[in-house]
Order: sequence, then structure tokens, then C-alpha cells
Amino acid sequence: MTGTQLESETMRGTPASPPPPRMPVDWRRVRRPLTVLCFSMSLFGAVAASLGAMFAGRLADDAASRLVVLLAVCVVGGAVVDTIAKTMWATVVDRAEGQLRSDLLDAAMAQPPAELSEQAVGEILDRIDDDTREVGQLMRWGVWMAARTFPASGPLWVVASLTWWPAAFLFPLTAAVAFMSVRRLLPPVSKFKVIEEAALDRPRRLHRGGRRRP
Repeated sequence: MTGTQLESETMRGTPASPPPPRMPVDWRRVRRPLTVLCFSMSLFGAVAASLGAMFAGRLADDAASRLVVLLAVCVVGGAVVDTIAKTMWATVVDRAEGQLRSDLLDAAMAQPPAELSEQAVGEILDRIDDDTREVGQLMRWGVWMAARTFPASGPLWVVASLTWWPAAFLFPLTAAVAFMSVRRLLPPVSKFKVIEEAALDRPRRLHRGGRRRP
């Protein structure tokens, strides 16, 4: 028996190892201490911006140099802290995006050849790259702006309520109306997205079918 046959028999007798567990595509991919630091700094920047609005109102009544200094410190300092936090969040998302792209590529290459024969290899790689880029762009800007709005609304609500007492009731009422208005638009957006994907997928299938003809 040759060495090749021995190696073949050994590999045949060894049970296939189970695939490693994959992390789901959810918030746990960005769960790290740097994420907590980012949103903590964002909250600090929101508080500084709210205090800056309060000092600006007092500055209109009393133009004192002390209020000018406090206004500059709050506005400039809050903007700097918020920019640093946004940059750190982009770094966290970039790392999560790269890990997601690697996991999707491993999952695609682990599929049986019969499953992969329906699509071209280049198309699979393009889809993985495009989807992960879109998810990263959404996390980098959309999720950041949405998550930043919630901690920023608290200090603004307090300042608005102290400045004008009806704002204590109008502020949450306006937020609820805005949320309900946007929520009604989400199902049509999702439906049109599915229609767009189906419309883009049909030419791809026709193109693949035309290439397979002799």
C-alpha cells in the first residue's frame, strides 16, 4: 500500500469536523468596550450642545464675557468630542464589516459545489462585497445618527422645558408624531426594495442562461 493510499484511508476514516459556529448578523458584532466609549462620548457632546444653547439664550439677555467663554467651550468642545466619537464608531464598524465579509466568504465557499453551480463565482463575490458595504454604510451613518438622537434628546428636552414650560409636553408629543409618520413609510420602502432586487436579479439570470447556450 502506497503512502497516497494510506493518506486516503486515513482521511476517509476521520470524521468531518463540524463547522465553527458563526456569529449572527446583529448588534453583537459591534459589542465591544470601544462602542460603549463612543456613545458615552456622544452623550457628553449632546449635553455640551444643550448647555451651549442655554448659555446662548442667557447671552442674549446679558452679554458677559464669562458667558461667551462658556458658550465657546460647550459648542466647540461638544463638536470636537462628537467628531472623535464618530471617528471611533466608524473604526468599530469597519472592523465588523471586514469580519462579516470574511464570514460570508467562508460560508459561501463551504457550500456544496451543486449549490454554487447556479451562480457565477464572480457574482457571488460581488454580492458579498456589495451587501457588506451597504450594511457598513448603514451602520456607519444611519445607526449612528439614530442612536445619537436618543441620548441627545434628553438634555435638549430638559433645556427646552426650563426655557418654555409647554415644551415639556410638546417635545415628546412631536417625537411620537414623527415616529408614527415614519413608521407608516417603512413597509412601502421595504416592498419597493424587494421589487428592485427582483428586477435586478432577472437580467442576471437571463445573462447566465445566454452564456450557457452552445
